[in-house]
Amino acid sequence: EETFGSIMHCSNSVKSVLDFDADQILGTSILSMIPQAFRNFYTQSITSSCEGRGNQILHNQFVSFISHNSGFMIETNVCMDIHPYMQQGIYVDILFRPTNTDLDYLILSEDGKITAFTERVGRQLGLIEFKQLNMKADIPIKFLCAELDRVNKAFTMVASHFNDKNYEGD
Repeated sequence: EETFGSIMHCSNSVKSVLDFDADQILGTSILSMIPQAFRNFYTQSITSSCEGRGNQILHNQFVSFISHNSGFMIETNVCMDIHPYMQQGIYVDILFRPTNTDLDYLILSEDGKITAFTERVGRQLGLIEFKQLNMKADIPIKFLCAELDRVNKAFTMVASHFNDKNYEGD
C-alpha cells in the first residue's frame, strides 16, 4: 500500500499552532499542509533524498512554510530525517518549528493568483476572510489592486526572459 507523504503521527501542538485536530490530518498527505507554491519542492526533495541523489535536505534544517487551518501560512524551521524500519518500511520524519519573525509574505503564481500569505498581511488585506468563505477559490491579485496585477505580469515577463534557453546574460 502506497503511503508516501501520509501523516502517520503528529503532536498535540498541531491544535495550538495550526488549529487542526490530530484526527483531521492523520492519514492525509503532508502536501495538503504545505502551501501550493512549495509542494513540488517537497516532493522532489524528499524523493531525491530518499533515493540518495540530488538535493540533500535530510539532516539539514531549512526555512519553509506550513498552512494554518484558517488559510494563512506560518514560517517554520523544518528538520527532516529518514528512519528505516524492518516491517513498516522507510519513514521520513518532518519536524516543523514555527519561527519568531516579523516578516510578512504574499506569494503569487505566474498567472497572478495569490497562492499563500502570512497571517498579518492576510488580515490587513481581508484575504483570510475571503479564503474562509471560498476555501477552494483562487484569489486574483487584481482583487487587491489592478496595478499589482500589472506589476506581476511585468515580473513574469522579465523572469521568462531570464529562463529562456537562448538567454546569454547580455
